[in-house]
Amino acid sequence: MTAQERELQSRSLRREDNERIAELIEAFHNETEVPVMTVFCECGSEGCMAPIEMTLTEYRAVRAAPGRWVISSSRIDTSAVSIVARRNGYALIDRRSERLSREAPSPRKEPTSPLTTNSSER
Repeated sequence: MTAQERELQSRSLRREDNERIAELIEAFHNETEVPVMTVFCECGSEGCMAPIEMTLTEYRAVRAAPGRWVISSSRIDTSAVSIVARRNGYALIDRRSERLSREAPSPRKEPTSPLTTNSSER
């Protein structure tokens, strides 16, 4: 198995985990609350289990766009990755530009603002 195949397999496994978490949150959340959930980074590194906190609504919006991956901000090499949007602690990347940093820098705090779109993608 090539390194690229291992990375894709790892991403797919994390996505399956995240989908199951979303299904459970959806099934058991109180209708009057906006459910917050913790998913796992889909960077593709086998050992990465970086938690990402987001609402169920945000997660479903991410999944509605094919080819998008939820990546912990600490796992992104910003010079090499096509960042589609950023939010508190995570970014959305397009899978066609998936070169990620193998060495995670220290986590950095980002503003808790709504999703922002990268102006170069417009």
